[in-house]
Amino acid sequence: MDEFFIYEKYLTDKQIAILKDLLEYRVMTTNMLRERFFNGKGRYVEQVLMGLRKDGFIKTDTLRRSRKGIKGYPVHQITEKGRDAIQRYIPRDDELQHIGLQKVKEHQMPQILLANEVFFEYKRVGWVIWDSRIVKKKYKLDYRYHIQGMVISKEGKRYAIYAFDRGLNENVVGKVQKEVIQQDKANGIHNNIFLFKGIESYGKFIDYGLRKVETRNSEGYELRPPLQTVGEIIIEPYTLHMQKLTKGISKQDWFQRLCDFFDIKITQNKLHKKRQAFETIGEYQGQEFFVVDLTDGDINKYHSIKAYSQSEQSWNNNRMIMVFMLPMETDMYISLDELPYVKIMDITGDQFPTIIDM
Repeated sequence: MDEFFIYEKYLTDKQIAILKDLLEYRVMTTNMLRERFFNGKGRYVEQVLMGLRKDGFIKTDTLRRSRKGIKGYPVHQITEKGRDAIQRYIPRDDELQHIGLQKVKEHQMPQILLANEVFFEYKRVGWVIWDSRIVKKKYKLDYRYHIQGMVISKEGKRYAIYAFDRGLNENVVGKVQKEVIQQDKANGIHNNIFLFKGIESYGKFIDYGLRKVETRNSEGYELRPPLQTVGEIIIEPYTLHMQKLTKGISKQDWFQRLCDFFDIKITQNKLHKKRQAFETIGEYQGQEFFVVDLTDGDINKYHSIKAYSQSEQSWNNNRMIMVFMLPMETDMYISLDELPYVKIMDITGDQFPTIIDM
């Protein structure tokens, strides 16, 4: 009786790396893979992808309307066969061993591709990356939640990641912010980063987060409080966040650069009194201010500034607050601009390159 032997397909190191990335990030464009594995040059990546596609390890689609006036970008996903082929190349304790395949639908792709760009950069600077499948499993979150993943600093601080393209509607904004409040209270996810490609979406998210909003629940309607958590709520334009990340500029570095740009001398950088409202005090043109960076759109900091202006000045010698902000007509900007104890220092788009390169 004849015996038949099935030989495993030999995979090169490059093919293994590509399949691992597709398993971890779910969907990637050809350009993403070219940047990551071929130094951003040449067309050899297309030959490698063609081979993987012929062997049934990946599936390729065209993302419609992703390029104006011409055929859209090719996007790639790993198949079940591709996942099986690389199992023996993944350590047993690696999170990838426990990731299930999840086909990405076309309407989900732009947001996931945007989030992937963020994850690539955080991973490059040494942070740990968890995609939404891992986060939802670890925190037992509803599979319909909009959270796109989590980044974990070298010190172990965790941030949920949300990245949005242009055209964000209020329905999605409302659902996301309701989820964030629930995750903060019930699941221990306290720090969040929200990134926006479109300025309108950025402004809409901030404005909506400052309001009390009527939302539907199983018993009818309830009034949802303004967005607030016990951690950080970072809301930034996508480009600014990525520029800082690519340059390796930490939160502390960015704050120092802003102070240097405006010739502000930091005189104190930690809390010295029990009732001291803000940790940083700086001197500007002969006057001392509390100094707060709100270019990150942190709604929690906004609430602290409002509380100070309403009741806490007398505890702090009526010291004014200097606030770094992006000059966009959001409810946050307008509200703070009207407060007598607040001095806003605008950071405009044409100033970004100078500050980032300082």
